[in-house]
Amino acid sequence: MPIVSSANNFSSSNLMCHAGHPDWVIERWPFTDAGSETIGVMKPGYLVKFDTNRTAVVPALAADDATLEGIIIDLPDAEDSSDTVAIAVQGSFNQYQIRYADAHADTGDPTPLSKAALSRLRDMGIFLEPVTPLTPAGEAGRRAYAALEAAELAAGIANQA
Repeated sequence: MPIVSSANNFSSSNLMCHAGHPDWVIERWPFTDAGSETIGVMKPGYLVKFDTNRTAVVPALAADDATLEGIIIDLPDAEDSSDTVAIAVQGSFNQYQIRYADAHADTGDPTPLSKAALSRLRDMGIFLEPVTPLTPAGEAGRRAYAALEAAELAAGIANQA
């Protein structure tokens, strides 16, 4: 059963990849805002790195390729007063759902991950696989596919009840 967060109605099933290295290692860390990249605009699938003291994670941008450390998979619940995020530090993921932390500001398709980012993540034990094919619709096509996956998941949960 996928992890489901009531705070942001998020199901991790769209991040999952079962090819090769499906096992996730997940840790919860305090989150520190960095400029316009605040906890309020973060989403599951956004990349993070550790702060200089390794006591919290901060948003990771394209300039941070050499220091990438993990992927946000869950945000704090609304009733939780702490700003902690669950991050995956190992595992395999759907490449098309992983973004730099400033993706919320993109008006079109988000900045693609660089070869350096993919290499760093692979070195950290994070494997990104092209799970869903790119379509001419780009981000809109991926969103539609994610909505379809969510509907199928909801139908499966309802059938189990």
